Amino acid sequence: MASARKWSPKHRAALRRLRENLDTCTIRLKSMRPVEAMSYLQKRRRQEKYERLQKSIAEANTLDNYSHYANGHVSGGFKGANIADMMEKKAQRNCIKNHRFRACKKCFGCRTPNCGQCISCCDMPRFGGLGVNKQKCLKRVCTNPVMQSCESCKWNADAL
Repeated sequence: MASARKWSPKHRAALRRLRENLDTCTIRLKSMRPVEAMSYLQKRRRQEKYERLQKSIAEANTLDNYSHYANGHVSGGFKGANIADMMEKKAQRNCIKNHRFRACKKCFGCRTPNCGQCISCCDMPRFGGLGVNKQKCLKRVCTNPVMQSCESCKWNADAL
């Protein structure tokens, strides 16, 4: 529990005068050193860049952009892959763990270099971004995702 702050009579009088005469209030500011001003401006620019990036990501993730699900394709890094084919691969495994798909690293999309222009590339530290989203380049789309496996994975004979 915080204790109440004790104001001196001088402070109480100044506060009373301020409440009674808001028009006569004058504020004196101490000037900043140039180094402090530059660091503040750099921080503000980084903040604005991050806000612009978040806004563009939010615009890209509208419901209109999910129309490719109707065509039977997966979003994200596997846009070229077919959902039915991926679900068939998933059904072939019988494991207690929930495995995820990963990129094959062999197809044309996986071997494509980063473009440096898309939203994901602009967020990468190598292109001057903050590295917040941690997503791969939008041009690096894998068309043949591979299911991860572990020691306890078994082939499902019923799915074959």
